Amino acid sequence: MDAGDSEKLAMIRIFERLVYTRTKMRCGALLIATIAIASSQPNDEVRVSAHVYTPPQLKLTAQTTLVQLEVVVRDPRGQPVGGA
Repeated sequence: MDAGDSEKLAMIRIFERLVYTRTKMRCGALLIATIAIASSQPNDEVRVSAHVYTPPQLKLTAQTTLVQLEVVVRDPRGQPVGGA
């Protein structure tokens, strides 16, 4: 193999690397374009899940004010009636 053949072989290898690099770049650009198009389209997907229905826990809160009354019950003659 002489110097001319070595130069030709080196040029072929450089050309192969260039073609390989350009191919990788095109594939990468195609992948990025595909992802961009896919992500920009509306999602018509419907997701359904099933699980046992558990009703929400009922929480009842009440607030009161205690009022204490002193009461005397009287009979028709006005006499106090004792409690039982």
